[in-house]
Order: sequence, then C-alpha cells, then structure tokens
Amino acid sequence: MDAAHDLARFKQVQTLLRQWRSRAIAYARPGYEVAIQDALQGREDAFVRCIPPEWEGRV
Repeated sequence: MDAAHDLARFKQVQTLLRQWRSRAIAYARPGYEVAIQDALQGREDAFVRCIPPEWEGRV
C-alpha cells in the first residue's frame, strides 16, 4: 500500500481496490463454491452461456 502515497502509482492502487471489490462480491454470491468446483472439474454443462442478441452469429 506504499503506492497510495505515490501519485505516480495511484493507478495501481485503484486497480488493486477494484479487483479486491470484484472478488469480494463474487465470493459472497450464493453458489460460488459449487461453481468453482464445477469449473475445476471441467463441468461446462453447469454454466449458462450468455450471448448478447447483437452478437448472434459472431461467436
């Protein structure tokens, strides 16, 4: 956290805090542990693939 006092490295602190917040939100979601285990075991059928309508035909 020394970067917080150095204005040149402030962007690094912002990035760190943004990532920390995103992870905290993910960890708090119901089903997170199960989803991690499914991903580690390669169970792709457990995940819903979300394709925005405007991307249809691109993926």
